[in-house]
Amino acid sequence: RLEEVLTGEEAPYATERVHTQTAFPERTRALLASASPKNDRLFHLLEERAYDAVRILVPHPTSSRRRFARAAAELAASIADANTQLIDVDTNDLQEALDRCSTLYRDLYFDLGMNVELGLTGSKIHAVAFGALAAAARISYGWYVVPRTFDRQRFTQGVGETHCFRVEWIRTPGAEPE
Repeated sequence: RLEEVLTGEEAPYATERVHTQTAFPERTRALLASASPKNDRLFHLLEERAYDAVRILVPHPTSSRRRFARAAAELAASIADANTQLIDVDTNDLQEALDRCSTLYRDLYFDLGMNVELGLTGSKIHAVAFGALAAAARISYGWYVVPRTFDRQRFTQGVGETHCFRVEWIRTPGAEPE
């Protein structure tokens, strides 16, 4: 049954830095990543870099693919050498993903005083939310985990409508910046 759930890609994986902003060396490091049936991407990132805190966005378990992504995140959380939490966020709800990312960033960066890194290891919607967060906040690094090869016969193909998003940062007049 897993053959129906997993997508076709092969190891070894490489980690590409897709975003950099000056980090504060005295701060500890946190990772904000996303779960996917492409579970080896998340495992690779957690093995390659050490974090003091990890937050993984996980989908609601409403399909085989989502249940597998969630189980993979639970396994990653159990082997990570960090304070790891799984955060429920729908893979198709951009507003929810933006709201959760903003809250997680505030908790990690301001409340806990950590440098925050992003792992592009999950859904496209979560990647859009991470991109918006990187544009609006101090994100130290953004990482994309690249497989050696893709099996084009098994890779996700367009099965639905195309959606375009316009993400804007709207500052309330007179409000203090966050």
